[in-house]
Amino acid sequence: MTRPSLAAARGTAAHHGGRRGPSRRGSRVARSRRPDYDVPRATMGAVSDDQTLARVTAEPLSVDEALAFIADASAGGSCIFVGTVRDSGPGGEIVTGLTYESWSEIAVDRLREIAEGLRARWPIRKVALLHRTGDLVVGEASV
Repeated sequence: MTRPSLAAARGTAAHHGGRRGPSRRGSRVARSRRPDYDVPRATMGAVSDDQTLARVTAEPLSVDEALAFIADASAGGSCIFVGTVRDSGPGGEIVTGLTYESWSEIAVDRLREIAEGLRARWPIRKVALLHRTGDLVVGEASV
């Protein structure tokens, strides 16, 4: 199965002198490693109860949805963390986007385990753990 590149999917130019992003002498470009064989794409999965919302989705993440879920009149506040795709890798490589793939059932189970661990350690009322899949560009929310 051949998939279009992130840039092709977004309708933008992907290569400048054989590289993604702006061409810089001596710079390297971070690329995700893909297997040489087809991997089934599982992109959706969710588990929800009164205290935990765990979801893996190809749809953009909603901070408002997460905040509405964790809101609790008996809690003194709410805390939100949003992880986004950054423009460079750990070695300064230029990053134009990332592709997230998952086995949804396993990923959702792991998110639930994380939520249970948080609740076992701290007096947390509700937890929403959301994770994106698919092609994301710099600045897009991934978790």
